[in-house]
Amino acid sequence: MTNRPNFDELMLLAKDNPIEFEHIRQEIISSAIGQATSENHNNLRSLQHRINQSAKQASNPYQSMMEISKMMHEKLLLLDTYLNRPNQITDAKVIFFDDDSSGK
Repeated sequence: MTNRPNFDELMLLAKDNPIEFEHIRQEIISSAIGQATSENHNNLRSLQHRINQSAKQASNPYQSMMEISKMMHEKLLLLDTYLNRPNQITDAKVIFFDDDSSGK
């Protein structure tokens, strides 16, 4: 897609022709993912799937926007922690086992 509609055109299209809007939206998303490095394609597709599922489960557009905003906020907080407070990262859970190395 070489000549993409601007924001105002997309907004009108979403109102007047939601099917065409969705088609263009998918093209734009696919193009953006395609321009990323190949190492990021799977992660980006997975993220887009989560966004789409969140939007489908929402009862209205406002709830959808709030859920997606919450996801973004959580990722930004995680990024902030990794960059500014790496000593606070606790990704692993330590499980202790009884020492039964004696074979008894």
